[in-house]
Amino acid sequence: MRLENGEYFLLERHLTRLRQSALYFSYPMDELRVRRELGDLAATHAQGTWRVRLQLDSTGMIQMDAEPLVLQPEPWRVALANEPVNSRNRFLYHKTTRRSVYDAALAAHPACRDVLLWNEQGEITESCLANVVIAVGGREYTPPLSCGLLPGTLRGALLDADQISERVIRKDELVRADAVYLINSVRGRIRVKMVDHAEPLEAELCSSAAPSAEGFSGDNPLEAGESAGAMNPSSPAAERRSYNPRPATPRSRSKPSRRGARSGPRPPP
Repeated sequence: MRLENGEYFLLERHLTRLRQSALYFSYPMDELRVRRELGDLAATHAQGTWRVRLQLDSTGMIQMDAEPLVLQPEPWRVALANEPVNSRNRFLYHKTTRRSVYDAALAAHPACRDVLLWNEQGEITESCLANVVIAVGGREYTPPLSCGLLPGTLRGALLDADQISERVIRKDELVRADAVYLINSVRGRIRVKMVDHAEPLEAELCSSAAPSAEGFSGDNPLEAGESAGAMNPSSPAAERRSYNPRPATPRSRSKPSRRGARSGPRPPP
């Protein structure tokens, strides 16, 4: 999440997405406590612009990280992924720390800031760090969730405001588009330059590592906030808060259950 001068950008959308994923994976979530913790964090970061990440694990434990937001020069160099993603992978529809798909795509293109993903039907889905928008004939389009992608909060806000529309985007459309953008709630709209495999590697353009779960316990913790480059939880610039709303008694941890109420995005049947 973007925290600027004590105010969270699109906070309600972030919390709604987190709540929906918590229901889907049967993770307990004390939303009142989450809001209080976010308020406390904002009060101690009332000046400047911060990138805040909130994680919820399978026991209901919350961890928050705050790090100064550093903008990167544009346009970002972006490549197309080498391999397709599986649009039936349920983790593509939820923001979690399970990022092997994104990490592999970024590792295959070390000279790029980001990588565009596509599914088994040859349809563009998202990037490793953001949603995708193309401009064609004076209109702007983003892929529908059914292609296999995260419902980004800025994406949702722009759709609700009729500033962008959903439609399937084929891989070959990228070269014909008037422009290609990345969007997320932390960095806003990002101009990109598409590159191909033939362009030489440039060490100074190596991509940042994607957010990970290093130093945090839990079975694929859920996250609130957009992926927008590296956040190292051990960095001295980052501040960390955590709490566990349950008594500190020994317990076994199980994989996320698919039972019970579900809401929010899900892969097609």
